[in-house]
Amino acid sequence: MVELQGNGRAVGTCYVELRSQTQDMNWVGTGYYHDEYVKDGGAWKFKARRYKAVKSDSLMSFAHG
Repeated sequence: MVELQGNGRAVGTCYVELRSQTQDMNWVGTGYYHDEYVKDGGAWKFKARRYKAVKSDSLMSFAHG
């Protein structure tokens, strides 16, 4: 979901499901990206992106898979 804020700014939230390619695409977690966007020369660009984990399995095994 993206919400226009005016003056070339917007914010958005995106749900993400994490799966491990090295572990047969097994589920390893879920969370949300909270994004800030700016309009630059007529194109929308990321200003900031933050990730908030909601639930995770073994992220250490995912990261080191």
